[in-house]
Amino acid sequence: MNRRHLITVACALASTSLLASCASSIAGTAQPAAGAPSAPPAQPARSDPCTLLTPEQATGLGYVEKGTFTDGDPGALLPPTCRWEAADTMGDVNSVSIALSTDIALEEYYDSAQPTGEKEIGGLRWESYEDPIAGDNGCDLATKIGRTSFVQVASLDFGDEPNACASVEAVAPQVAAALPGGSPAPPPVNPDAVPATPLSGLEPCDLVPLEKLEAMQYKAQGRKTGQGRSGTNTPPGCEWESNDPDARLLYLALFLDEAAEDIAYDEQEVEKFDTGGRTWGVFKEVDNPDFAKISCSLILPYGPKSAVKITSGHSVDPAKTCDGGKGAAEALTPALPPA
Repeated sequence: MNRRHLITVACALASTSLLASCASSIAGTAQPAAGAPSAPPAQPARSDPCTLLTPEQATGLGYVEKGTFTDGDPGALLPPTCRWEAADTMGDVNSVSIALSTDIALEEYYDSAQPTGEKEIGGLRWESYEDPIAGDNGCDLATKIGRTSFVQVASLDFGDEPNACASVEAVAPQVAAALPGGSPAPPPVNPDAVPATPLSGLEPCDLVPLEKLEAMQYKAQGRKTGQGRSGTNTPPGCEWESNDPDARLLYLALFLDEAAEDIAYDEQEVEKFDTGGRTWGVFKEVDNPDFAKISCSLILPYGPKSAVKITSGHSVDPAKTCDGGKGAAEALTPALPPA
């Protein structure tokens, strides 16, 4: 594989400013998968690769709405590219780039390197190519449009368990739908989408009645926490300050895609607390006696992949450590939807 390909991948996966797009169209017909039924020719794709993924498709796959365009350099055999960043940088979706060539042969671009595999995606035949720099951390798929035109979808994943091809193969059917001979695009699937649970749509700050907060000496106005709500990348939650200077914050969080056993962290269950027809687990860091005296958590499982967690504490009186959490649990449990 030649240096031009390495430069293209690096450029496609580097942040750039948005440039003006080219207006010429692709000549030729994409190669249909072997045995695929003939289909009416689609409208030719534009030579701006950013048009090959609609904003709805991008967000549906877990990317930002608009990709970033990078102009090509035909003299250096660099086609125009467009890169989409993952909307959730902490999730499983990797940034992805699409290259669209209208004047470079696929064989020339890859310096006559042989593909490592072939597969049918979206009604078209795509070939996979090895990335000599990224190795298993990179994934390239390309489909020929004509003698001197092709489309490439590429991604990199340098995580502990790299799976760049998962992102590429999720994007490829959407791209194929915009190419001649491609099948209609399936509904995009975002692996980072939070599955719907009965807790979805609840506002944590509205779950504990004001009169109960006042009775427990907490301030009625809660502070929203969580991703998109505050500066933290945590589940949707709410925290209330106490009028008692020795009481710790009362914190309530809704875990929409984590099981109850996964959110106890270093805490261990020390007792059960029954209220409102449900059973909460009471947890403390028993291996850290000093912290166990001042902090207490209550966890309510909500199906296999969601839970409610309440944390409270008291800096002076260990007997009051769980009072805030148990009081909040008593107040909000009857109002929770069925699990």
